[in-house]
Amino acid sequence: MSCQTLPVEPAKECSYGEAAAGPLKVVAFLCNWCSYAGADKAGANQLPVPAELSVIRVMCSGRIEPTLILEAFQKGAVGVLFWPAIPVTSL
Repeated sequence: MSCQTLPVEPAKECSYGEAAAGPLKVVAFLCNWCSYAGADKAGANQLPVPAELSVIRVMCSGRIEPTLILEAFQKGAVGVLFWPAIPVTSL
């Protein structure tokens, strides 16, 4: 059995409604207690963050209404990242 490398096509220009006229935007809803803390630590360590990413900190990911996600798309976002808290389990 051998491994083959598939050819990779170059990225194509995006044409998603209003977003095609300007820079691409991705909206990220991050839970304050898990995912936002990780993003904050990455920023403290000066790791690069794409300029296309807009972070919205929420106290609990369960409080995000589906209409907020739809509104992000209506306002020109080409992607939405929903990153809820990780449930804690006892070992």
